Amino acid sequence: MVIDGGSWNTDLLRLGYNHGFSNSLEIINGGAVYSSAANIGDFEGYENWVQVTGPGSTWMVTNDLSVGRDLGHHNRLIIESSAVVNSANGYIGGFLRGCNYNTVSVSGGAQWNAGGELVIGLGGIFNRLSIANGGVVNSSTADIGKNFAGNTAYQNSVVLSGSGSRWVNSGIVSFNGEASYLTISNGAEVVAGGGVSLGSASNSLNLEQGGKLTIGTDFDASVSGFNFNAGSTLSVAGNLSGLSEVEFDRRLEAVSVLGSLTVNGTFAPGSSPADSVINGALTMGSNGVLVMELGGYVAGADSDRLTVIDISVLDGTLDISFINSFTAKYGDSFHLFDWQDWVSGTFTDIDAPVLGGGLAWDTSALYTTGHLNVIPEPAVLSLILVAGSFGFIQHHLRR
Repeated sequence: MVIDGGSWNTDLLRLGYNHGFSNSLEIINGGAVYSSAANIGDFEGYENWVQVTGPGSTWMVTNDLSVGRDLGHHNRLIIESSAVVNSANGYIGGFLRGCNYNTVSVSGGAQWNAGGELVIGLGGIFNRLSIANGGVVNSSTADIGKNFAGNTAYQNSVVLSGSGSRWVNSGIVSFNGEASYLTISNGAEVVAGGGVSLGSASNSLNLEQGGKLTIGTDFDASVSGFNFNAGSTLSVAGNLSGLSEVEFDRRLEAVSVLGSLTVNGTFAPGSSPADSVINGALTMGSNGVLVMELGGYVAGADSDRLTVIDISVLDGTLDISFINSFTAKYGDSFHLFDWQDWVSGTFTDIDAPVLGGGLAWDTSALYTTGHLNVIPEPAVLSLILVAGSFGFIQHHLRR
């Protein structure tokens, strides 16, 4: 069936019901389908598929959308090229009994709003959600592999790749089966508002080159199965534990680090800007970069501030940037650091914006009070002093 630019209203859409094979539905050229619920590959249906393609093409499912329901296998939902699918919940591989090798792919600026619960592999194996090339998925709670009715979910996965590809899950992302995984790479991002629970040690969360994971609560980076690989970014809004080093070519954004931290990659206070705390010592390696953002005068609210509870051993680069169209002026002072213990060493390089207008950065208090100030450039200051002296001489000559 093809819905080409028109619309179709139905109650329960069952595609490939009762051993159905290779049935299809295409929604193209702004077409729209409305259904109360939808099952692709229901009751041992296999190799059935739905494709929603193009701007304005939509599929609105009031209740559950299942891809592979009740022993359905090799069924597919393809959402691409700016199309939109909405459903109350989403199940890829199982709802009543385990289903295998079912997939949903979201790509090319398309979007799947999966509503409340999103499950990849309910008692099934080798089920997958693929988000690529700017595709977006939104959900509230998520399970990557969920054991059901005596069936162990196995090797179910979510894979994101490509600039702009995002999965935003407002609640927790849970791994409840075996050997399941989440992989993020090449400009893609996962936002886990309620955190991540990896469950079995056989499950894995893989941050690869260009991938970003944003966690809205506490996170233990030492948990078995978490892989923080080169070229990736980890951002944690709560307490971060279990990470003692930011290795080279990795970026960490954190509001609260529990314990000491050695930075050989890049560290930035989270929340942009943030009032960030390292509850231990800070050691900046020669390749380490500390990023601080300036967007106003209130430390921790408009601009970044970093508090270090234990000693600070400094090297590497301090990278300062303006945000929110802010620029500094003469007399400005920014409280960047609160050193609670002694400071050893200095930053080898300070990379800060050029101020212009005869102004310069004054770092003389950076390693004591933690302040960065804006003063006249030395040449301008000399002219001011000369002008002042000339005025003083003229005054006394007149007298």
